[in-house]
Amino acid sequence: IEDEDGTARVYTYAGKKTGHKEYKFIDKLTGYERWILTTDPISIRTYIPVAESITRVQKAYMNIECDYGTKYTMNGLMEFTYLRKPLRNMIVLGQITCTELDDARLNILKDIQDSDLTNISIRDLIPGRTYYTFEKNQFEPLLCDRVYTEDDDDWDDLARKVIVTVPPQNMIIIGGGPTGLVSTIHNLENVLTTGGVMRLYEARDAFQKGGATFERAQIVRLDARWIA
Repeated sequence: IEDEDGTARVYTYAGKKTGHKEYKFIDKLTGYERWILTTDPISIRTYIPVAESITRVQKAYMNIECDYGTKYTMNGLMEFTYLRKPLRNMIVLGQITCTELDDARLNILKDIQDSDLTNISIRDLIPGRTYYTFEKNQFEPLLCDRVYTEDDDDWDDLARKVIVTVPPQNMIIIGGGPTGLVSTIHNLENVLTTGGVMRLYEARDAFQKGGATFERAQIVRLDARWIA
């Protein structure tokens, strides 16, 4: 949705108010609701996730640099004909920076956070595997010992509970230097997938001040395209 002043943001359509020409949209990043009338001076366009695709390429390029850059130079990988063109394309896309890409990185993280990839239905439980149910503000292990059916006595109780394949994986990284920052970026998506929380602490603060959060300026040491 683009406003009259040129400001544009990504929204999700959430429905229409009954009996009125008023439509509800939800901001993808903030979750704020916005009601729009047909007479409002705005432009609404279908959002094509081009920026998200570019950020995925940049992330893949970063993984190649981190995983293989210590063993092989990029020129060495260029010796392979089938790798030359894709790598050159990735290098070009890797140098693009703009506000839209910054928002796209946050959009991807928001999608991952809201995906519920670890949630599972009681009908999909596999005997012999361990799952986790949310009870009394914590996740408790549940060993599936049989195929559950609606005739079971505990069916109604389990059907009302949140069941996940993996409990939230929280992570704390000590050290705000380049190594700590890159480690945070690499593990953030996996942590968000499980509904966990990622925390980054300064090494000196963690041991001397009881774990103050990362607030220093070491992030400028990283390439701008790595930073959301």
